[in-house]
Amino acid sequence: IDGLVVMKIINHCQNQLVQTDDVVSGVLLGVSSNDTLEITHSFPNLEVPEDGEHDDYANEISAYSTQMIRQLRDVNL
Repeated sequence: IDGLVVMKIINHCQNQLVQTDDVVSGVLLGVSSNDTLEITHSFPNLEVPEDGEHDDYANEISAYSTQMIRQLRDVNL
């Protein structure tokens, strides 16, 4: 895991848990090569679903992840 990714995760967890005292989530991106997975980027999910909103939330996360991966590919990351 890239050092910057670890710092982003720690920062996101500290900020979210202070505000909501609940679940923290995000997306990790990286490259798989042979038997190694290199995590190079992380993006926080800033909203945590309320009870009964899990299906919509899962669809939003999927759309967000797809869009983020497409944009990173466009800038050749």
